[in-house]
Amino acid sequence: MRPWVVAALLLAVAGVAASCAPGGASSGGTPEPGSGPRPAAAPAGPAPSASPVSGPAAPGPAADDVAWLRGVEELGSRLDAVVARSPGAMTRQTLHALAAQLRECTRELVRLGVPSARLRPVRALVVRACGEYEKGADCFAAAAEARSASGVQSRLDCGFAAARRGGAPLAAAVAEAAELRAG
Repeated sequence: MRPWVVAALLLAVAGVAASCAPGGASSGGTPEPGSGPRPAAAPAGPAPSASPVSGPAAPGPAADDVAWLRGVEELGSRLDAVVARSPGAMTRQTLHALAAQLRECTRELVRLGVPSARLRPVRALVVRACGEYEKGADCFAAAAEARSASGVQSRLDCGFAAARRGGAPLAAAVAEAAELRAG
């Protein structure tokens, strides 16, 4: 499993997220050796002699697919940051803000639209992740309105558990997106 995926999964855990976020961003060593040199080397070599032939015959993603994949990767980074930056002191206002930020997953997925058939497996992972983030958002919104400390705590637990469950398929989607963009 790529270190980036492991870091993304760890970011979903609020206590560990703050210490893992910088490591996840800088430990992208696996994508660089595995996929970084290949895209850089492939266009540089065949481009002078066979660029018109390579374009249509190449198995790489189309421009629309690349934009969609970038959107998924950016979404993953934003949602990791939401969980990692969640404040220690949860007020009504911060809980509502946290809920709104988690709901961005679904809004962004709608904005990205339906990708090509080739990217549907990635979209299925993002849909699953966004469903969990929506559940987490509902829990955080309920925590903001809870009238007892135990009600708040159980809703917070629910929200962070849902964010962890959403983080796993989103991390897998981001990893898949990176591989598809590279190849």
